[in-house]
Amino acid sequence: MDGNNATNADLTGMVTSSGNATTVVTNADLTGEVTSSGNATTLTNSAVIGKVLTGFTSGAGTISATDNILQAVQKLDGNNATNADLTGMVTSSGNATTVVTNADLTGEVTSSGNATTLTNSGSYWVKY
Repeated sequence: MDGNNATNADLTGMVTSSGNATTVVTNADLTGEVTSSGNATTLTNSAVIGKVLTGFTSGAGTISATDNILQAVQKLDGNNATNADLTGMVTSSGNATTVVTNADLTGEVTSSGNATTLTNSGSYWVKY
């Protein structure tokens, strides 16, 4: 017999062998936030979204793909106070918003600015 072809000793424990054939023993099933069946593991949704954000401080900024969840939430919260100034029919400066005056209407319904008047000169339909 050649010394290089000797049979390995039988292994026991998490890796077993019989001769040269080895087997990895399946992990025990896990329970709780991380579960497993055999070697397939599952992480529950609550294990991620149910955690407390320790170290949170609000701060404005642009969220980037390299931010972790805590950094992104901090930037979202900090950006709440920042409003873009609006122009056009609705204007704003900071949090103060103004609706631009409507065009003056003529006919049976008239208006001047935002004050509207219904005249009695028109015909009316009454629905019973």
